[in-house]
Amino acid sequence: MDVLSCLRGHKNDVNDLAFGGSHDTLVSASDESVRMWDLDKARTSRCFLPTSAQDSHVDGDELSVNCVTWGYGAFLDVVAFGVGRSFLLFDSREPQLVSKCPKHSFINEHTDEVNHLCFQFDGSLLAAADDSGDIILYDLRMMNIFKKLKRKHSNICTKVLFRPGKPADLISGGLDGQLLHWNINKGKPLNSYDMIEAEATVSIGCQASCTFFISEQNAKYSRVFQPSRF
Repeated sequence: MDVLSCLRGHKNDVNDLAFGGSHDTLVSASDESVRMWDLDKARTSRCFLPTSAQDSHVDGDELSVNCVTWGYGAFLDVVAFGVGRSFLLFDSREPQLVSKCPKHSFINEHTDEVNHLCFQFDGSLLAAADDSGDIILYDLRMMNIFKKLKRKHSNICTKVLFRPGKPADLISGGLDGQLLHWNINKGKPLNSYDMIEAEATVSIGCQASCTFFISEQNAKYSRVFQPSRF
């Protein structure tokens, strides 16, 4: 496999990557910043700094930017990223090369670090999963908390994804081996899949088609879940 480009700029580990926005732009999250990239020139085109989250952090340690994602629809040009127990929203169309002022922020709403974010495909909600196993749903039109989905994952919630065409349906996966299918209006899971009982190691991912893959050590239990099959 040939290397097409090498992008340099972050000073530490890169924790997350995402393509999106009006121009299918790459953003990356690291310890101190989120960067937008000009892939043709192999350089940073914008830099977002989590200053407001850092200022509110009481432990004294530098916060790592754990995750980053792009919005959809009315939020197509919004970049959201999780830092500590908070997440920030920036408008990628603003002209500043270095931006420290988010359009909006939700500071310390979580009891543990936010590690994954996902926008609703055809609505105004954003789901944020954290290390406590909880998921908080935010309404980005009203800029408030829509609902908290708590105490269903017994370990870190590592992934959360909305179903395309089913705005009330949410899928979450965690280090407890649970794959949960939620109805967010009811605030409770409709179905759960215990992969530990299948004696398998679970990894959950999503491609552009939003097909969910559950890969397991034992091929007898291998499954591929299409969103329409939940």
